[in-house]
Amino acid sequence: KGEEFEVAKRTVAAIKLNKGDQLIFAGISSHVESIVLQTAKGYFLRMPIGEIPFQKRNTLGVRGIRLAERDALEHAYLLESTLEYAIPYKERNLLLNRLKLAGRDTKGRKV
Repeated sequence: KGEEFEVAKRTVAAIKLNKGDQLIFAGISSHVESIVLQTAKGYFLRMPIGEIPFQKRNTLGVRGIRLAERDALEHAYLLESTLEYAIPYKERNLLLNRLKLAGRDTKGRKV
């Protein structure tokens, strides 16, 4: 939720990364209904934000999408229910709100 990161006199690390890992996205999720994860190989996973458990400061996190071999997470999008989100993908606009909802830690859907 963020309260443990509000400190007055020192810097606090918000995430631990392993060697070779990188942070793709960070955002505030207070008005978010779902999250969409996109991989480099074109898999998309839209899941309810409530499926992601709250994590404490010293944890490594949870897996959002199950990656195929030699695939990597490329983008993450936070979606509010009142807005429609479209991204350019393969020479067309892909409406992220219309992707089928799925569960966390699944492969997603090839688009």
